[in-house]
Amino acid sequence: MVGFVRSSATPIHHFLPEAEHGKTGTGKEADRIIRYMEEVAETCRIPVALEKVAQRIVIALRQEAEKYTAVGATPKIAMSALQFTRVIDPGNQLPGYEGVWRNSRNARCGTLTFNTDNSFFAEYDLFCPHPRDTRWFVESVTAWGRDETLRCEVKLIPSMEK
Repeated sequence: MVGFVRSSATPIHHFLPEAEHGKTGTGKEADRIIRYMEEVAETCRIPVALEKVAQRIVIALRQEAEKYTAVGATPKIAMSALQFTRVIDPGNQLPGYEGVWRNSRNARCGTLTFNTDNSFFAEYDLFCPHPRDTRWFVESVTAWGRDETLRCEVKLIPSMEK
């Protein structure tokens, strides 16, 4: 599974700061936090079928990024770095999933969203000069589609250099 998965061998209160669970990990507030964290752990898993689609999307984003970054400067777009949460589609109240990539400063640098109609959209920020054309700056790579259909492209913006 992708995302946070808690080992059943480790009590969840071991992940709480001492001030919230006390020395024994008991109390109403600690119990509330434990229930919440268990719910979050459950919502961070995506179905196996979506994992396969997500892997295809990650590969497509990586390949597109390699075309538009300097040699050796392509960011590591990895499935293992995605953190998924379960989201509710406001249009039909059905569950979907949103994955987020974060950089070393914990800033969001990409997303992958699975919608309830089997469509998806992914974007990963690159923010670099175009490696072959100084007129352009590469903002991001995007991928979208539904079911087996997958399209990918780069988003370019005019460079400030003249």
